[in-house]
Amino acid sequence: SVGGTGGQGGGVVSFGLCAPCTGDGHCTAAPQTYCLGGNCLDKKADGMSCASGHECLSGHCPAQDGHCCDQACDTLCMACLAAKTGGVDGQCAVVTVATDPDSECGDLGADSCGSNGLGCNGVSPSPGCLLYDDSTVCAVNQCSGVPPLEIPIGLCDGVGSCVPGAASPCDPYQCNAGGTACLLDCAGNGDADCYGATYCDAAHHCVPQKADGQPCTGSNECGNGHCVDNVCCADACNGSCRACSNAKKGSGADGVCGNIGAGLDPDAECGAVNDCDGNGGCKLADGQVCAAGGDCATGFCPLQDHVCCNAPCSGLCEACTAAKKGSGQDGSCGYVSTATDPDAECAGPLNCDGSGNCI
Repeated sequence: SVGGTGGQGGGVVSFGLCAPCTGDGHCTAAPQTYCLGGNCLDKKADGMSCASGHECLSGHCPAQDGHCCDQACDTLCMACLAAKTGGVDGQCAVVTVATDPDSECGDLGADSCGSNGLGCNGVSPSPGCLLYDDSTVCAVNQCSGVPPLEIPIGLCDGVGSCVPGAASPCDPYQCNAGGTACLLDCAGNGDADCYGATYCDAAHHCVPQKADGQPCTGSNECGNGHCVDNVCCADACNGSCRACSNAKKGSGADGVCGNIGAGLDPDAECGAVNDCDGNGGCKLADGQVCAAGGDCATGFCPLQDHVCCNAPCSGLCEACTAAKKGSGQDGSCGYVSTATDPDAECAGPLNCDGSGNCI
């Protein structure tokens, strides 16, 4: 037999015998019934309590509601109970705004820009959780990379995404130690706080490195990394009697390494009696006793004087010793003193006139 209206009845006809049902398939003789406890019972209308969809005429029994429903009603923030929706039991509808009866909308945290934990949004026909709004900070200031870039705080867009601020370069500075912002000066770590071809100046500002020939006080200031003789130099300018400034070389451009001029020794590299010879070496200084020009830094050793001289000193009535000149110093060419002729250059009774002539 089968149950009638109201879900009463004792069994089903099976193999010619009246027997208890064991599944809904045994209740086909009684349309719109289902098997429960061996009995074929009438299926339930929307709004009636249920444990499974096969009990309902609609075939839908949402687990979170436990009542027959007109549709599956299994998506986020949808329900089939009036207590949850403010509508009618058995009719699937949007959950009331700012409520969360089924604990679907937990707080995901501001950095997610997602659910804020305040419940459903009540929006139909596509409901969801209330989200962090567009005033919510979702990312802190960050600074990193090569070149270093500062990315300001990010804000939620109100629809679930975090929008970072526009990146800006730190150049000529590095990021701070915390990796949150660009440095504004180099007072903390000097050159290490500067980015690119820059150095930290006396005012704690990162400024461009200098070109060859520009004044410097340290190699960090120079693009080539060489500060020699207080000018930025094209190379390290190693070796004796070499310099990178015009003042020390005696000629040539600042910033180009070259030999110090003959007869000069600005850095006292050659000792007390020698000077640079113009070829990167040291020879006798002016005024020192010599036998030939090759002994002298300048290359001049007048035979009549036998001292290294600053000039050939081969003209009439010229000499390179103080004794012959009557004044001055050894090693500097000058005129022989008046009324003398130490090297017998003037004919007959004539003598030098102190101006390079015989009278």
